[in-house]
Amino acid sequence: MQKHPPQLNALAFLPVEEMYSSTPFINTYYNRYGLLDSARRNFWWGWSLGEVLLASVRFRDIKEVDKDFNNLIASTTINYYLLDKNYTQFFESSTHGGSYFITTHGLVNEAITEMFVQSYKGVCDIFPVVLDSMKKSKEPVVFENFATPFGYNVSGTLKNGQCKLEIKNNFGKKLKLNVHNIDSGYTVYDEAGKKLGTGKKDKVLELGMVPGKTYTVVTSSFK
Repeated sequence: MQKHPPQLNALAFLPVEEMYSSTPFINTYYNRYGLLDSARRNFWWGWSLGEVLLASVRFRDIKEVDKDFNNLIASTTINYYLLDKNYTQFFESSTHGGSYFITTHGLVNEAITEMFVQSYKGVCDIFPVVLDSMKKSKEPVVFENFATPFGYNVSGTLKNGQCKLEIKNNFGKKLKLNVHNIDSGYTVYDEAGKKLGTGKKDKVLELGMVPGKTYTVVTSSFK
């Protein structure tokens, strides 16, 4: 047994397509709680829960992401906690008031960001992870100006089970787009409201884009 899950490092920090069909990586991922000597009682050392959560998001495992977040929230109510009761600061470990730990802040922030947008596979993947609490929220779920490495900034609002996106093209000429966890499909419009294309859920749509323009994507409802 161990304090930290370095076996998840490749998935959490340098994910590549081959990992998602690799039996050793899959087995390691599903045994990630079993690797850690205190995870089953929700006691975490250092950055461990942050890496576990990020690995779940990058594996796009909605059930396990929900489990990891519930453990994070539960850690504010037990005698040893990792997160303060206002959900603003992570401690160094589940040590009831240790020093703040910037590494865990970064890992959890990246995990939340990648629930909305992932772009490390050459595709702009929108909403690869959507929790039930996000779909049922009475308030809009909003993200703004998330940058991708291939020239696009993405903003979006999830409200009443439907999402509207804005994609600002800074310098890209082509966009590979994929919207996940929706009932059927989505439609892309240019600034004049002209329909440019229609995509299906979990299928990549490739579009020619004009630098400096902003495009709108309207989805079907989220399943």
